[in-house]
Amino acid sequence: MRTPGFVYFVRCGNAVKIGFSRDPRLRFSRLQLPEFAVLGIHPGTFADENCLHKIFSNQRIRGEWFTQSEKLLLAAAKGLTEPLRAEAKAIGWFNANWPPIERAIEFAGSEAKLGEGTGFSQVAINKAKRRGSVSAEMALAIHRFTGGVVPASALRPDLWQSPNDVPLAPPLVPDDPAPESERTS
Repeated sequence: MRTPGFVYFVRCGNAVKIGFSRDPRLRFSRLQLPEFAVLGIHPGTFADENCLHKIFSNQRIRGEWFTQSEKLLLAAAKGLTEPLRAEAKAIGWFNANWPPIERAIEFAGSEAKLGEGTGFSQVAINKAKRRGSVSAEMALAIHRFTGGVVPASALRPDLWQSPNDVPLAPPLVPDDPAPESERTS
C-alpha cells in the first residue's frame, strides 16, 4: 500500500525544494525560509518524491534542494508524468547487481520509508533483507510501491516468471501472508 500524500515544489531564489507531505500547507507553515513560492502540489507518495530526486540528481544543491531548470519547472507544473517515470526507470540509478530487496530500499530511500510505503514495519523489511527472501504479499506491495521498477517477479521468481505475470490487483486472500507481528497498522 502506498502512503498517500502530496509531492510539492517550493522555490526560494533559484533553488527548488522537492518534498513529500501528507499535509503540505502545514509543512509550508514550518518552512524556515524568508520568502518562498509554491510552484506545485500533486497527489503522490514517498516513492514519487524519491523518483523525482533521482531524475534531478544532477541538479542537486543539497538534500531536497535542486537548481531551477525548465525541466524542473515543468515537473512542478505537471507532477510526476509517465515520461518522467520512464526516465527514472531508464536511468537505472540503482546497481542492477544488488538483490531486489536492496534495490527497493534504495528506491524508497530507507528501510523505514519502504516499510511505510508498503504497509510493513521497518523491522520486517530489515528481516527480509537479512534473509534474502520476502513473502508473496511483501513482493506484491513492493511491486506496487515502486511502480514495477522493482518487480515482484524479481523478488519471487518462484511465483512469477516476468513482471507481466504479476497480478495488478491485490489478492483477496494472500497466499503467503506476513505474520501479524510484521505488519504495521
